Amino acid sequence: MAKRARSMALYERFLEAVEQRCSGAPEEEADAIALAKGFLAQHGDKVEAAWQRFGANGKLPPGDTLPASAFNDFYKWTMMPVIRRLEKKTGRIQCTFSANIRDKELNAALLDSAKQDPPGALFQELTNGLKELSQRHFDVPLFQRACDDTGLSWDAETFREVCGADTPRSMVQELDLDPKGTRRLPTKPSDVLVQAFIGVDVKTGQERLFVEATGPWHRVTWLETSMMQVIYESFFRRRMRERYGEEDEHWYAKWLADAFLRGARSVLAAGQSKMRGIIMTGRRTGGLALMLLQGMFIHSSLKDAAGNCLSLGTSSVTAHYWLKDAGVTGELLPPVGGTHAHELSMVSSAVFAELDNKAGSGWLWVQCLFPPKMA
Repeated sequence: MAKRARSMALYERFLEAVEQRCSGAPEEEADAIALAKGFLAQHGDKVEAAWQRFGANGKLPPGDTLPASAFNDFYKWTMMPVIRRLEKKTGRIQCTFSANIRDKELNAALLDSAKQDPPGALFQELTNGLKELSQRHFDVPLFQRACDDTGLSWDAETFREVCGADTPRSMVQELDLDPKGTRRLPTKPSDVLVQAFIGVDVKTGQERLFVEATGPWHRVTWLETSMMQVIYESFFRRRMRERYGEEDEHWYAKWLADAFLRGARSVLAAGQSKMRGIIMTGRRTGGLALMLLQGMFIHSSLKDAAGNCLSLGTSSVTAHYWLKDAGVTGELLPPVGGTHAHELSMVSSAVFAELDNKAGSGWLWVQCLFPPKMA
């Protein structure tokens, strides 16, 4: 019954925010408003059901944690059999994913917060999010469903190495969140280490806050987008608190309503262009609650003039199965899909760099060995 109350809080606030957002809207938004309101009139019960897990602030309630799959795209699953073959062929492949924060304002704010003594609120919010990654575990049944439903060739060993043997493995085994620290390797080579420290960027010669994850490729790969989402989520919520002047449980539904209307305008524009598209996992959005709404709305609404669906689905495996488990079916349920695994080519180019160096013809031979379609 407690979960029901949380769901009603978010959904009811969202409906109220949609009405407020649409009231007095300019005439050019009329079609988007009609599309959005029509969707809610027909499928609002499914939106409410999909949001059962969330509080009014768009987060899971205290004590509940997101699964390791939450902000990972489908290509992470498709490339894994190739990763395992490469690791068996070449030995342990250790990777470091260093967050490339392109937002200059965010970079400056993080650095300033990390330099304070004690560190400021933004750095504390970031480190809390990074600590939460160590509480996210691999949802073995979800991984098994994804592989079974899409025909991926994960063997028992791959499941054990990624998800854990006797108990589900957590995403992160070691944390080092000291602004005055330095880059290092995990204490145990088989573990994943997440660090946050101040250092000098070799490209710019300027200080910045580095946020990095290091570990075996097949384990640390799940941190790449998850870690970025934590970073952008910290800054996103800071900005929205300043914009609305309210705490998260009050402004989140208002922001969600505005994002919903922006999505409706995008759907109409994309439909007119006959452009097909897929919903990516969204490391820079407002979290899973928005992804669930986007998945249902875009997949059922993105159509050409003849009524043909232009949506290719969602790359969020978690969103697909959370919607399915909430009773979402038919045209509201986006299938799982995604892009090719660019990461596979990038890491392979480092592992087999001698092939490209010896070629001497300008050809990138690694791309021939591991073309995108392999993933």
